Amino acid sequence: MPGSHSLEVKLIVKTGLYYEYPHEKEISHLIEHLAFSAGEHFPDWKVHSQKFMSDYGFKQGSIQAYTSNLFTYYPLKVPYTNQKAYKAALTFLADITHLQFTLAKIAQEAGAIEQETLYRGGDNINFTRKKMLASLMDTTQPNNEGFIKHLRGLSLQEVQAFYNREYKAERMVLTIVGDTTGISGIKKELKEVWGALTFPEIKVLVARKKPSHAFQPWSVLTKQAIKGMPDDTTIDWVAYMTDDHKDTLTADQQGFLTKGMLKVIFKRCRLKQLETGFSAPIGDQTYATWYMITSPVKLKEQLQQVWMILEQLKTYGMTQKEWEEVRQEVMKSTNFVGARYWSDQLNNYIVYNEPLPEQKGIRLKEWGEHLSLEQVNRWIKDHLPVKPLARGIIVPEGYKAPKLQQLEKWKREALHTPIPVYQIPDAIKPKPLMSAVEQKRLSPVPFLKVDSLAPGIKVLAWSSGVKVIWYSYKPQGNLKNRVLIHGFSQHGTSCFPDAFFISVSNSPFLADAGGLGSLDAHELKNSLATTGFQKNIRPYIEWDEAGVRVNGTSEDIESMLQYLYLYLTKPAFNASGFAHWKEKEKMYMNHLSATAISEDFNTCIANYLHYPKKYATRTNIEAALKETDWQEAQRAFASLYGNAADLTFIVSGYLSEQKMLPLLQKYIGNLPVTPSLACKNGNAHKSQLPKAVSLKVFKAPYEVKDRKYHWYTIGKTETHMSKKTYMEMVVLSAYLNEKVGDFRFIKGASLYDKKAYAIYDEYWKSFTIHVELACPKEQVSWLNEEVKGLMHQVELGAIDKELLHALVKKLQRSKAHQPLQYSKLQLYNHYKYDQPLVTKEEFHRYIATITPEILQQVYQKYFKKAYRTAFIYTGNQ
Repeated sequence: MPGSHSLEVKLIVKTGLYYEYPHEKEISHLIEHLAFSAGEHFPDWKVHSQKFMSDYGFKQGSIQAYTSNLFTYYPLKVPYTNQKAYKAALTFLADITHLQFTLAKIAQEAGAIEQETLYRGGDNINFTRKKMLASLMDTTQPNNEGFIKHLRGLSLQEVQAFYNREYKAERMVLTIVGDTTGISGIKKELKEVWGALTFPEIKVLVARKKPSHAFQPWSVLTKQAIKGMPDDTTIDWVAYMTDDHKDTLTADQQGFLTKGMLKVIFKRCRLKQLETGFSAPIGDQTYATWYMITSPVKLKEQLQQVWMILEQLKTYGMTQKEWEEVRQEVMKSTNFVGARYWSDQLNNYIVYNEPLPEQKGIRLKEWGEHLSLEQVNRWIKDHLPVKPLARGIIVPEGYKAPKLQQLEKWKREALHTPIPVYQIPDAIKPKPLMSAVEQKRLSPVPFLKVDSLAPGIKVLAWSSGVKVIWYSYKPQGNLKNRVLIHGFSQHGTSCFPDAFFISVSNSPFLADAGGLGSLDAHELKNSLATTGFQKNIRPYIEWDEAGVRVNGTSEDIESMLQYLYLYLTKPAFNASGFAHWKEKEKMYMNHLSATAISEDFNTCIANYLHYPKKYATRTNIEAALKETDWQEAQRAFASLYGNAADLTFIVSGYLSEQKMLPLLQKYIGNLPVTPSLACKNGNAHKSQLPKAVSLKVFKAPYEVKDRKYHWYTIGKTETHMSKKTYMEMVVLSAYLNEKVGDFRFIKGASLYDKKAYAIYDEYWKSFTIHVELACPKEQVSWLNEEVKGLMHQVELGAIDKELLHALVKKLQRSKAHQPLQYSKLQLYNHYKYDQPLVTKEEFHRYIATITPEILQQVYQKYFKKAYRTAFIYTGNQ
């Protein structure tokens, strides 16, 4: 594919979770990990080293692997003009056909998978949900309570037996997709590496398992109450649905119609305010999944509403307006060209036997455009899956779940009366965020000043004092239409008395809980659902700042600006919105994901180090919710955002000046001017650090299945950051992060979530070093010593010169690919904290001069006599 400027070399192995026997759970995933450590030419430490990445020209994240239900694949994104990298990719993938396992390697990767599982959602409720799915369908591989024990007990013989059975030549396919014009002799290299492979006959003692879809009709599980946490009163419902009608359409055509059908179901459920969702059949699956979160008092009513929606759609189909809307949405979301498209098509051809006709995408698009509503509704009547294969429910402790016979009775009651033809109620049709009359009242306000900071970067200012940093560039690939808006105020929680802290902290999240402008909460939700940024609105508040981020597309830009204008000028604080927000917060509290546990840990650290008051942890957040006064929050919000002079916006994306400037003048230019808060960065520097201790342990009142570790160093006070110091800290961060990766890839630690970095802390006016790890409890002491040893090495100047050189090259490449002279993060730090702006040329030139001696001097200057403590977060078990 000349001109695609990309090249992917991928090995597909037609095996996965569905091919495992019960005693083999997660072995396919384990072998995927072992592919990086048990190969002949590229052991784990080498593949993940910056020196390897730099020598071969690979970018971060370009070497990956994934395990799914029916296949495992190893995609490598190769520099499309790099002959050496292409041959390395072929060799690495060829090694996967002849892996050599050892018990030590198996134990190391099993520990890493354990941590990956916990990081990706191994909290209490997710473990219960996985257990539920496993109880309903035998091909679902759960991460249940016995998962970790099972993983640690796998033998060398069990792993080898699965590998011998599944990784056979007839189940492996190598695909090469992309621009190959920059690589000479591409077929010759392929023949040299892969043509020489031999596959000896290995006697397989156990027959290969065939994927099955055996369902259990009904399952009930109970959530475990978590000590110290609010009672979880939510109910989780899941159902597998199918239809026996045979289809004559191609897989792509079925997928096209299925996407449209599910979008209509979702929209109709949303109009009924149902927290529910549906997933479509994938590949050779014949079933769809229906899931819902509700409460005991609403279970019957909401199940009946969904049954009626499904029956109504199956009987009458969708309306003309619905079909026109979803057809355009499906067309827009389907990519019919490019290397990524053909890589996916080859994958589906190999795994699911889907055909590869010429101009497949173009034909599918033409087919979709000519489909009539009658044809679509006939297909829905035949194929909407309503026949239940299995149903399950997860209930709170003390709640008696309904029996299967009771569910059937509820369903008969719902469908007893004739189902009417569907009509979109006029009262619920989405309203615009702002009416034509409201928009007309806003006249464009001319700029007071327009400065060019660098090519593509303009600073727009109004007489009100508000500023917009317009970062105009064209994102690449699938993100080419993305637009980001980040607005922030110079004021935060520290501007208010401690007595109001909880209400102030919640004010940004309550501002639109009851609606915005003339729209109530439900109208606002429906209006935002017509945009592409509904789920990408992120308000936040910190001790020295409050703000909101909105992520959308160029088509949404006026709606995004309207939302921001209403959010800042016409928030709807009210009792009903407050009550709904509290219910959502309580639901979130009970889902102890890895991210949520880390948030609690960081809050404990912040409180211990006397940072300005942080938000409560989940164990006392219920009391904090009771302390929240929505009227006090409303007053605080008005103080935080009421004065345009306190606000700065960074707007990035690609839009013409002709379109963008009038919109900014209309919405940002009309933000009001009111008396400003008599506060900036509040209580900074009033606290004193506690006495340093070598180790501080925080114990959560709930179960934490691993250990969270955070090495925290606060260095010498530095009130002003120079350009050179900024660049030196960037390099130091990269070096420390790479060396922490060695704990995993060279020293065998069971790590997945791991990082190290050096940053400037605006509160302490000091540089800080952080090392954050999640690890098994038995490795905490050892890893703590490793971290201390790493810092001691840097202090003594024992710095790997080759690694430093490779990291500098990587940072230079990364900066060179930055679209404009400054990054968005640099602009934020400059306008928020007055940090220096460093051009790409300055950065490239100076970091090339950084030596191990310079890094040692930087460390000794700022961190030799630093405040340092290792923090650990453990559970109540």
